[in-house]
Amino acid sequence: VSVRPSNERQTDGPCSVVEIFGAPLAKCICVLQLIVDDLLLFRESLPHTQLLVPADLAPFLSRPLEDAASTAMGSSGAAFVRTGHQWMLLRLEGGARERIAGASAAHELVELAVAARDAQASSSSNSS
Repeated sequence: VSVRPSNERQTDGPCSVVEIFGAPLAKCICVLQLIVDDLLLFRESLPHTQLLVPADLAPFLSRPLEDAASTAMGSSGAAFVRTGHQWMLLRLEGGARERIAGASAAHELVELAVAARDAQASSSSNSS
């Protein structure tokens, strides 16, 4: 896990980016749950979570991120995507449980997209 200041073009205003990498999905979601729970202790915490996803994965997603997240969140939450040149920003709004459910669904979709991208790259290099 690492923390860095965000590039304001990546997010909606100034904030910090927490990068969670090198762990299975269940561990990544557990870390996200801990972060969200800790942030809830602050009076100024906002009822949303923003996830950055590399834009080059978009062609490999089996369905839109916001659809997967919204379905997982149910009627108590909402999900929106803003697409930029290098990043897709998935904004999850709602209670902590809804945001974690949306993040889990989005993460699963992203993992499948990475696998599809890597398989395509591998088959392309094997064809050469």
